[in-house]
Amino acid sequence: MGLVTFAIDSLNSEVSHDKKLAAVRILHSFLQQHNQRQQDRQIGQDEEASNTKVVSEIIGSTKAVTTLISMLGSVVPEDADIRLFAAKVVADIARYLCISGIPGTMQMVSSLLDSGNKPGRDGSSAQIANAADQEVREASGSLGVEGNEGNAADQEIGHAPNYPTMDPEQCNADNQKKVTTSALVLVARLTSVEWKSGVMLRKELSENPFLLSKLAEILANNCSEPEQWKPTMDIISKLAMNEETRQEIGGIQVIISKLMHVFLGRDEPSNRYDPSLRTAAGQALAMLAMESAGNCSAILDELVYNTILDLNQMLINYENEYLVVTILQSLWAHSRVEPRHRSRLNNQMFPDFIAIVYHHVGGAARIMSAEGKRMEALVGLASQICNVVPELFIHGLESNLGAAAFVQKLVHKLNACTRPTPEFPRMRRSLVQLTVSMAQSCDRYPAIFKEHGMLEALLKVEKTPSKVEKYKLFHGSAGVVPEGPGTLSNLVATAKGLVM
Repeated sequence: MGLVTFAIDSLNSEVSHDKKLAAVRILHSFLQQHNQRQQDRQIGQDEEASNTKVVSEIIGSTKAVTTLISMLGSVVPEDADIRLFAAKVVADIARYLCISGIPGTMQMVSSLLDSGNKPGRDGSSAQIANAADQEVREASGSLGVEGNEGNAADQEIGHAPNYPTMDPEQCNADNQKKVTTSALVLVARLTSVEWKSGVMLRKELSENPFLLSKLAEILANNCSEPEQWKPTMDIISKLAMNEETRQEIGGIQVIISKLMHVFLGRDEPSNRYDPSLRTAAGQALAMLAMESAGNCSAILDELVYNTILDLNQMLINYENEYLVVTILQSLWAHSRVEPRHRSRLNNQMFPDFIAIVYHHVGGAARIMSAEGKRMEALVGLASQICNVVPELFIHGLESNLGAAAFVQKLVHKLNACTRPTPEFPRMRRSLVQLTVSMAQSCDRYPAIFKEHGMLEALLKVEKTPSKVEKYKLFHGSAGVVPEGPGTLSNLVATAKGLVM
C-alpha cells in the first residue's frame, strides 16, 4: 500500500481527526510536487503518468471526493487546518471533477470565504500540524513506502522543521488568511471550468447571496493581500460572463473602483502592482463593460480618473493593448446611445483626441499589421469611433495611410475568414460593421469598396453562416456572451446595399 492509497482509505473510513489531517496533507503534498514540476517544465513521461495516476486514484473514489467536499463546510474550529488542506486538494483536482453533481458543493465552497469572519479555535495550528506530521511518519514507516512516494513524504513531511511557539491569536489570523486565499483559488478554478458544466457552476456560485459582497469586501480592504486580489478578480471576470450577474457586479461601485485603481496603475506607491494583477483587473473590466451600458457608465463616472485619456495613454505605450482596446470599444459603443457620456467621452479626449484617433486607431497602422484577436478588437474599435465621429475617423485614416490600402486589407481579411473560430468569433462581423460605418460616413467609399472586391467578399460571408457568430465571447467551446441585436446576415445585406 502506498501513501496516496493510505490517504484515500483514511478519507473513506471513520478515523481520528489527526489521521484525516494527515490524509489531506499527503494528497496536497503529491499534488503540489506535480504542480511545481509542471511549472519548472521538468516533468517527464514516467512522472506525468505517475501524477496522472495520483489524480485518478483520488477522483476514482467517489466517497473520498465527497468527504473532501464535506470538509470544506466544517464549522468546527478544530477542523480549520483540515479545511485549508482540503480546499487546496479540491482546487488541484477541480478541473477533473463534475462537482455540480455532488449535492451541496457550492454551499460548502462558498462557506470557506466566510471563515475569515468567524472566530477561530484556541491553541496553536502548529501543534496540530506537528501531530499530523508525526502521524504521517508513523503511517509511512508502517506501510514500508518505496520509490517516489517515499521521497515525497520524506521531503514534504518527514523533514518538516520544528514549528516555533506562536501566539494563538496571530496563528489563528494567519490560518484564516490561508483558508480564505485557498478558498479564492478554488472558486477561481471552479469558475474557469469550460463547457456546459462550467456554465452551471458559475450560475450556482452566482446565486449565493453572500459571494459578491465577500469579493467586494476583499477588494475594498486595503489590508488584504494582493495574492487574494488576483483570484478575486478572476472570479469576477468569469462570473460576469452571465449577463444578469454582470449587471449585479457593476452595481457594486467599490469593485469597479478597485479594478480601475489596479488596471490604471493608480496607487501609492504608484507602480507596485504585478503585471499579472493588472492584467486580471483589465480582464474583469473588459468583461464587465461588454454589452452593458450601466457598467460603462460606472466606469466613466469614476471621477478620480480621466478614464479615456488614461486608457489611451496605455494604448500609446502598448500596455495591455488588447484589453485597453476591448474596454474602449465598449465605451465608444455605449456613447452612441448615451448622449451624456458621448459628450463626456469627447470632452475627456480633447485636445489629444484628434492625435490619438489619427495615429493609434483611425490611422490604421495597427490594423494593417494586426492579426487574430488583436485585429478583431482594433477593427471593432475603429468601427465604433467611425460611428461616433465619422469625419475625424475618415480624415485620420486618409492622413496616415490612404483609403485604397486600408480597404484592400479589410477585403483580404474578410476573404481569408472562411471559418469563424471561438478564439475570435466576431472577426467577420467587425469587418462588415467597419465597412458599413465607412460607407455610410463618406460618399466616396462605396465605390472604393466595390473596386477592391468587397461585394464578392460579402457574398462569401452570406453563403457561409455560422452559429459561432451568434456569440461575442466563448469560454472553451461554449458561447457565453450572445451578440447584441441584429444578425450578421442583416448586417451583410446592409453592407451589400451600400457597396452596390
